[in-house]
Amino acid sequence: MPYKFNDAGEIDERRSGDHKEFFVTHGDKEKLRGKGLYFLRCVPPGKAINPSGTNDNEVVFGEISDYTISALNTIVNNVYKPLVQKLAKEEWGSCEDDQKKEFEQTFDKFAKELTEALESLNNKIELDKIDPAVFEKVKAVNAGKQSYDNHTIETLASVFQRW
Repeated sequence: MPYKFNDAGEIDERRSGDHKEFFVTHGDKEKLRGKGLYFLRCVPPGKAINPSGTNDNEVVFGEISDYTISALNTIVNNVYKPLVQKLAKEEWGSCEDDQKKEFEQTFDKFAKELTEALESLNNKIELDKIDPAVFEKVKAVNAGKQSYDNHTIETLASVFQRW
């Protein structure tokens, strides 16, 4: 077993030991600590994989580490985004202007969300505080004791509009 668990079902770092372990998992129960490798079978079910082939796209593999999202963010925002922005019109080939614009907008949105996800993981995002009175009103509405008033609706709407 890759981890030692305490009575609350949480990973007990003190009991897990300092030795390195290699184990295989589907990844649905164990948390990744350190490096991980993934292997993705790209052939239809039932078709055998050629074990003597190399770089044949039958099995795609890669490494995941503690810094995977950080590295992806750096590559997307500091390498690919500037390259896409500097592409000359002729480099887009037969791509129509509407498609180019849509790609750039989607790419920018992805780059921004990636940066925000990284900031969230680093605990740098601070959520807006909701007025305790509004919070209590929402709880009362959900319990069926009250209905929404205009102030509560406007407050909640302003919170959701910021996102």
